[in-house]
Amino acid sequence: MPIPQEQRRIAMEEYANTDHHKSRAENVPAGNTVNRLPTLRSLYKLRWLLLASMSATMYAVVALLSSTLAEEIDPFLVTFTRTFLSTMLAAIVTCYNGSSLRISSRTELRLHLVQSILTTICFFCQFYAYLNMPASDANAIIYSQVVLVGVVGRCIYKEPFGIVEFITVCTAAVGVVLISRPSFLFGSLESDVPAETLSFVPTMVAVIASVIGAIQAVHSRAMVMRNITGMSLMFYSMLLSSVILAVPVTIFNQWKSFLTVCVGSRFRLVIVSISAFMAYSFYNFALFFENTVYVSLVVLNNILIVFVCSIIFLGFTPTWPSVVGMVIILGSCAFLSLKRIKDYREQRLDSTRNGNSQDEALNPEYNMFSVHH
Repeated sequence: MPIPQEQRRIAMEEYANTDHHKSRAENVPAGNTVNRLPTLRSLYKLRWLLLASMSATMYAVVALLSSTLAEEIDPFLVTFTRTFLSTMLAAIVTCYNGSSLRISSRTELRLHLVQSILTTICFFCQFYAYLNMPASDANAIIYSQVVLVGVVGRCIYKEPFGIVEFITVCTAAVGVVLISRPSFLFGSLESDVPAETLSFVPTMVAVIASVIGAIQAVHSRAMVMRNITGMSLMFYSMLLSSVILAVPVTIFNQWKSFLTVCVGSRFRLVIVSISAFMAYSFYNFALFFENTVYVSLVVLNNILIVFVCSIIFLGFTPTWPSVVGMVIILGSCAFLSLKRIKDYREQRLDSTRNGNSQDEALNPEYNMFSVHH
């Protein structure tokens, strides 16, 4: 016999006041729909992880293809082409989207100038380090910036960086050292260049590149959090870098080398430039949604991608330190990612208990191409 509507309403009110219902509501969201939707929202919150992973993949493509161009095209010309095409692509994408690259305030102008200067200094320091010291030594120092990112973000922009994050990124830095096996730690037998040939100046320049790279990453996050678009950020920083890099390319008359190489090398150079543009775009996009430390640690996995691809396609024979380093980096990244997933779930449960909505449609969405006012 069907229950009358009034009796059904009274029965539901009585059940809502019982201790059993209150206990259930405090611990688990009631109803299948409510259970499914927070899960989707939690996955949506992790879109930074997908963006950072895509950025790491693109950076790995850049590294692998750039290594094949090292003996064919001068490194300065390769980097100039990367920055110039990134500038053009950023302008094309912005115009296609119907947005403007116009700088809206003096504060934004200063931020763009600082970012451009940091980018250019970082480029030149990395160049000098790679040209004047073993690549393994330079990698070990430069990629240790993942540790400095957390420290810089905490000191300058007050980003959260606890003891767990510090230990994890330090562990990941150890993994980088094990993969690159620098001669100043593993001795000259493990390196192509004897340890005694290393000088103080290139080492300090590599350290400066690492510090500047960390400041640049945190500054990028500060800019996108001010709703400065990723395309605008890339356009101005790469534009200034292109102008500065054009000077040594012109002085050393390296323009003609681009015309003398084969079509295949030019095609690879274009792919490198497009991949660099995509990597930087995904990186800036991820910075809007998550702390710089987490994004930088995920992007660090480009080392693993290069390492695996070198084994599969280039016949590289791994050593036990490099395998251990790969496992350490992957484990560190997985640990922090799982920690963030746990944090999101706790936030969702707290919001459910307090009766607040977590619907992200209520939050302003970041658009890479247009500025929110």
